[in-house]
Amino acid sequence: MAAPNLLNTTQVLGKTTIFDATTVLSNVIVNAATSGNLVKIDSLTIANFGASAIFANVIMQRGAQRGYVIGTTTVPAFSTLTVIARDTALFLEEGDYLQANASANSTAQVVMSYEVIS
Repeated sequence: MAAPNLLNTTQVLGKTTIFDATTVLSNVIVNAATSGNLVKIDSLTIANFGASAIFANVIMQRGAQRGYVIGTTTVPAFSTLTVIARDTALFLEEGDYLQANASANSTAQVVMSYEVIS
């Protein structure tokens, strides 16, 4: 589990991903163990486009440690929850990954903006 020295950065790529959250805890992003990269999560939102409130989880996994970014948090009907914003950025080192799920299928999407730093 390493991260590049930010003073020796050679490349920063901005990216955005869209993920359909289901009741199964699934990977939103994985920073491979041998990537040589640091991934900075700048923003992550969960949109509930269903007519009923849902519960959502976002979990960061680092080795054997699991950390809840949010745990069983309510996302009201037809609304969006900001989970991570630029002022609360999260760094994924090599081997780390971020997972998410929701209490109902076909009603929630995760939109995440991030930077891959190498």
